[in-house]
Amino acid sequence: MNLQEIRAEARSIRSQTRGIFLLFTGPTLISIISYLLALDLNLREIIPALSFQQTIVFLASREIGPRIIQFILTLLFLSASFSLMEVVRKKREEVGFSDINRIFSKPLFGPIFATMLVKQLLLLLWNALTLAGLLLTTFNSYKTISIYNRIPNPSSLTSQSPEVLEILQYAPGMFLGLLLMAAGTAVFIPQAYAYSQTDYILYDQLHAGTYKGPFQVLRQSRRLMKGCKWDRFLLDLSFIGWYILIGLTYGIAGITVYPYISAAQVLFYEKIRQEKKLG
Repeated sequence: MNLQEIRAEARSIRSQTRGIFLLFTGPTLISIISYLLALDLNLREIIPALSFQQTIVFLASREIGPRIIQFILTLLFLSASFSLMEVVRKKREEVGFSDINRIFSKPLFGPIFATMLVKQLLLLLWNALTLAGLLLTTFNSYKTISIYNRIPNPSSLTSQSPEVLEILQYAPGMFLGLLLMAAGTAVFIPQAYAYSQTDYILYDQLHAGTYKGPFQVLRQSRRLMKGCKWDRFLLDLSFIGWYILIGLTYGIAGITVYPYISAAQVLFYEKIRQEKKLG
């Protein structure tokens, strides 16, 4: 699979499709809101005052809002992808802001909502080890930083200093957290790529009238991605600079980057679909 050709074709679609930037205005605005909300709390001041159990509750409650926003963002990107699939298949030449509402129509929304919800829940389960490791690492890191910041003269510390002994109490938890994060990432990434074609398969099934539930869509995505995960990983990796740009601009650059990346992902689906002769 020639990934350079996919990226070149995606750039062509972005430059030639009328209304494509309006199509991604909604997702971009939600992304900006998500970035801004992430700046609200100073964990460095809050977590050191909490016990481990309190930290779990605090971080879990803090994630509710962003998770809801992320799910809404997923639905908006899905709607944009549906429109791009029609552009790629030469069914239309123009898209617009109003296309973002298409998945919210009564016949489509139920199956789409159910499939995306099941997908997100399964990915959350596959990511459980990483989240546990992140929790341990975050808690122990901020506790350690808090202790260090209380030391008036760090250069006078010895191996027997009370502050050093206190810091060492958090070292095993931090080390375990890092191990869990590494193991969890190794488990999660292949599963995330296995489900990566769910959106596009869902589009085809809904329009062909063959939709039989979320798990059938997810199983077909897993079958389609056998032997293709590495190629999709390399495609995503090639956009790493663009993702950094989105982060540095707090999501604003997404207005031009998201159409490019989304078009490339649709084209990737079309390529592997043709290679495996799925219609």
